[in-house]
Amino acid sequence: MQATMTRDEAKADRQATGRDNPPVSKEAQTRPFGGSALQALYSTKKSHIKDAHDDLRFFGKFCGCDTPEQIENLLVGPDSTKEKTQRLVASYRDHLASRDMAYGTINRRLAAIRTLVRLAKFVGAVTWEIDVSAGPKTKRRDTRGVSKQSLKVADRMSDDTPRARRDRAIVTLAHHAQLKRADVVKLMLEHYDPDPLNPSIEVAGYKMALTKKVKSSLDAWVEVRGFKSGSLFTRLDDKTTPMTQDEIIVLVRSDSILGDS
Repeated sequence: MQATMTRDEAKADRQATGRDNPPVSKEAQTRPFGGSALQALYSTKKSHIKDAHDDLRFFGKFCGCDTPEQIENLLVGPDSTKEKTQRLVASYRDHLASRDMAYGTINRRLAAIRTLVRLAKFVGAVTWEIDVSAGPKTKRRDTRGVSKQSLKVADRMSDDTPRARRDRAIVTLAHHAQLKRADVVKLMLEHYDPDPLNPSIEVAGYKMALTKKVKSSLDAWVEVRGFKSGSLFTRLDDKTTPMTQDEIIVLVRSDSILGDS
């Protein structure tokens, strides 16, 4: 008995084959395929199927298949079995999940494979289908930038401690340049140009102009940090150790802005 699909998986399958329509056109249903699921797939005129072609190419790269025919032979060829294909597709699913792909993307790519196997059954190449799911939906990592509340708190900070200077510089720069925390921890002192007329900072090979407010906060932190080459934002107890991404996210999510590092 085929396993019951979740609502998201059923939606992905409908998008791959066309909502509430047969998986192939009427013309395709009367055409002799010679047992080829690919011919059945390519004979469809639905726009959703074109996306399935691209998704199958990604699967082919994972398996080392150079042509669509090799993909078909691997999944539903003479030597294939339901158990072998299920294991292969499950391994592909785990590979996609390890790359932190969105749940919907994983679901769509698996739906393309399920569609090909379903068409293979339709043309008589196999007698089975696969039911590999994308797994439970998981919460994705927090990718939001600096909150407006954090920026307001940074503006109100009146103390002039080293920690306050550093945290204020991080918050104002990240908000101004719309930086991710990964970008912040990669910044080096030499990336910052404190030119009085045209201050800038280099991010991922691109120079970004800075406002007077951002320059002022960076200058105040660099005065405490020192001018030794290395990471722009470091721990307070060791000016040679760069801050981590986890420390940055704790800092910008804190209501008081200040981190403990």
